[in-house]
Amino acid sequence: NTIVEQNTLSKRNFLRSATILNQLMTFLLPTLIVIWMAYASQFNKELRLQLPSNIVLVALGILFLFATFPVAQWLFSINKTLPLPASAIALEEKLSELSKALLVMESPWELVFNVLTIALVPAVCEELLFRGVLQQQLSKWMNQPILAIWIAAFIFSAIHGQFQGFLPRLLLGAALGYLLFWTQNLWIPIIAHFFNNAIQILVAYSRTDLLENSELIQDQSIPLLVVAVSSIFVVYLGFSIKKISRHKLGG
Repeated sequence: NTIVEQNTLSKRNFLRSATILNQLMTFLLPTLIVIWMAYASQFNKELRLQLPSNIVLVALGILFLFATFPVAQWLFSINKTLPLPASAIALEEKLSELSKALLVMESPWELVFNVLTIALVPAVCEELLFRGVLQQQLSKWMNQPILAIWIAAFIFSAIHGQFQGFLPRLLLGAALGYLLFWTQNLWIPIIAHFFNNAIQILVAYSRTDLLENSELIQDQSIPLLVVAVSSIFVVYLGFSIKKISRHKLGG
């Protein structure tokens, strides 16, 4: 396994620690500053951080995000055909190699460390900033909640710096944004984001052959019929989440 040979345990753990630190400094710290300056003791209400009382909504939120996967893969194949400057491609390749190095896991402890690094910390930090603060403030300023969802999703995707995956990450950000908009509860996109990332880590841990052949998997085309069925299922789940949320909120 060339990936394992080129990356020692100490190097991988250093990379994981650096990734967590980057998340905390880039996403969580600015959010905490905004919370302290703008919300004070009202942050729980303003950020919609009340604990979800409906487990069905949580489960549907997770399923909703998973249902977007075929559409995201289709968008990825389109994204790869778009021309990019050489500097962007070089950055993309470097980030891809770092991601592969990070996903090498030789023990259950590395699996746990990766769940913390790639699933739990990003889910909390990124959702607090992009959906908790940015999307909701944009919605208030513009009085256009749907536009706010897509602007926040655009910034969410762009800030990751992986432009060959810009469109699928834009879809992911929008899906998380709609979950917040429909449920008025930030924990639901946080939990959905966590499960979306955690499942991918578990797959990488259990199937090391997929990691070695990730380019081949990414390049596989998704049949349009699958994309269409997935899209219909996403819409159906969206309507279900919206309906249950309205009933719960009394709307």
